[in-house]
Amino acid sequence: MNDKFINLPSELTRHRYSFQTTEHRSSIPPRPKGYAFPDHWTPSQQLREDRDLLIYRLDGVEIARVTLVYDRTSWGLGNYSPVPKGNFSEISFIDIREKYRGLGYGRAIVSDIEELTYHNIIIALAEDEDAEAFWEAIGWHLACDPHDIHLRKLYSNHIY
Repeated sequence: MNDKFINLPSELTRHRYSFQTTEHRSSIPPRPKGYAFPDHWTPSQQLREDRDLLIYRLDGVEIARVTLVYDRTSWGLGNYSPVPKGNFSEISFIDIREKYRGLGYGRAIVSDIEELTYHNIIIALAEDEDAEAFWEAIGWHLACDPHDIHLRKLYSNHIY
């Protein structure tokens, strides 16, 4: 369990879109401006059979999107070693709108995800140096060889 666990602030709400329960992708609200990775949030990327889309709102205004795989038992990226054994979860993408970064909302959202996944091992790949700094700042552990320049850095909430 992450010792920096905090509850979601009351003004921050989560809405979950699941492939199994969402009949039409059109029910997903359009992506507002201000995301660092706008190309990721296309309809085909947002909702797939193996993952859910979580949208977080602050006082009704969307501030973040996360794609989450709840129960993985294997991982298709064979270049990373070791990967967790047994069930684990993966934050396959997290994007906080730029004007809401650095205010603690990312930390609160990751803590919420830890609660949602029953404190399983959770992994996440860092997209860039800002993401690496984020995962390290919230106390996650580097879970791959830091010297392998060919791989994006893999972080985990637990050492496995």
